[in-house]
Amino acid sequence: MSRGRKEFLERVYERVGKRYKRFRPSRFQTREAVEAILSLLEEAFLRGEKVTISGFGTFEVKEGKPRLVKDFSTGERKKSQPKRRIIFKASPKLLKELG
Repeated sequence: MSRGRKEFLERVYERVGKRYKRFRPSRFQTREAVEAILSLLEEAFLRGEKVTISGFGTFEVKEGKPRLVKDFSTGERKKSQPKRRIIFKASPKLLKELG
């Protein structure tokens, strides 16, 4: 589903609208809710926190090892800064559904 934020928001809006027909949120409210969730995730990742969503999976920030890189101006080999990556581990429930 790698089609972008706009399509993702539209899908969330449609899904919530089908479920809550009487109290259907507006597109603006849907966007605000999704943006708030993404913002909270981003803040947690920047703090290096682990985020677990029950029944879905766990996001964890891991720090990689520094690599040896060559400085082309001097020809000297140096260690690069370690990179931080976000690792996702699916929950057993999600893995079971994926088959």
